[in-house]
Amino acid sequence: MRALIFTDSDVFAGTEQHMLELGLGLRQEGVEVLIGCPMPGALATRAKAANLQVVPIAKKGAFDWQAVLELRRLCRTRGVDIIHSHNGRTAFLAAVAALLIGNVRLVATQHFLTPSYVSRSGMKAVVSKFLHRWVEGRTDHLIAISNAAYQGAISRGEASEDKITVVPNGIAPPALTG
Repeated sequence: MRALIFTDSDVFAGTEQHMLELGLGLRQEGVEVLIGCPMPGALATRAKAANLQVVPIAKKGAFDWQAVLELRRLCRTRGVDIIHSHNGRTAFLAAVAALLIGNVRLVATQHFLTPSYVSRSGMKAVVSKFLHRWVEGRTDHLIAISNAAYQGAISRGEASEDKITVVPNGIAPPALTG
């Protein structure tokens, strides 16, 4: 099995630390892991240092055809079986790529108690809700990093109980010196 862990984030914070540790854990379980992210970047640097394979996928706005084509290429040439996205933009790009590919599974992780689309208003809210529902309909499984994120996703109708799993964010504590 080959999984692409995908983000367009160019910072290194809790989500990216989670992705790095997820990649290491999946590798220990025998999964071939690719980290798809902007290069150069903090996640790419740390993933390479951990001997994880990194594939450059640049961030170019909310809808990026180049990223969709790169995801399609990776699925076809590198045999990616699962695209695991970590924010709304990358989940959308992965869903578009999956529509073109047809034989890749989509997993998304809900890192926040309340996603940003929930607080939007007006036409932006209508479009966001439509796009989120479209992506949810193409996502095979949702991961919630806490029981609270799980309950929020269920109450908003983002996933049924059989399509969501709580995997607590098990980020290792930072090494303290002194």
